[in-house]
Amino acid sequence: MIASPRLRIISAILIFSASLILVNHLTAAETEDAYIQRGIEYGKKKMYGEALGEVNKAIAMNPKSAKAYHYRATILAYKGDLDLAIVDWDKSIELDPDRFVAYFSRGLTYYKKGDLGRAIADWDKSIELNPDYIESYYRRGTAYYEKNDYDKAIADYSRAIEIDPANDEYYLLRALTYSSKEDYDKSWEDVHAIEKLGGKPSPEFTEFVQVLKKESGREK
Repeated sequence: MIASPRLRIISAILIFSASLILVNHLTAAETEDAYIQRGIEYGKKKMYGEALGEVNKAIAMNPKSAKAYHYRATILAYKGDLDLAIVDWDKSIELDPDRFVAYFSRGLTYYKKGDLGRAIADWDKSIELNPDYIESYYRRGTAYYEKNDYDKAIADYSRAIEIDPANDEYYLLRALTYSSKEDYDKSWEDVHAIEKLGGKPSPEFTEFVQVLKKESGREK
């Protein structure tokens, strides 16, 4: 499915994650948070049956817990049950319409299913609710890239760079997109920005530089 060098590099950069967020304030009693916490720990060990069992207890204790449905969706997504995960994120959003991370995570699941339109719509909402959540910008940028909407992809990667100017992945994704537009000057500018950040070059960066040299007819 991912045939071009650019898409292969982007695929290597991106990691599908449902963002497990730990609960910090737990008591010794069997609380909703305690069940969720244990579910998360089981999920990290890929013990998905046990993880779901614990979060199900949290939902039984509080059927109106947007957080519990969110974490069950997260476990289901890691398990590979994407449709069931979406059902639970739907419920989480129904219970708490301002839960931006639920929109973000549901968008990831739609992206994983190949539904770029719904993924973008969820990331739009996530950004509306939390304009500084960087993950939504760079994930949405990648969806736009795959739709060949390079200008919107560049705008999202640029916003990610504004929020975190020290992250070389965002420059690399933008450089890839500029090269797809055959704007090699801008692409090389991002390559040089990555070099100025220092650090050990990633395999994706090294591969892309070779692609850019060939396509631009330049060495730097």
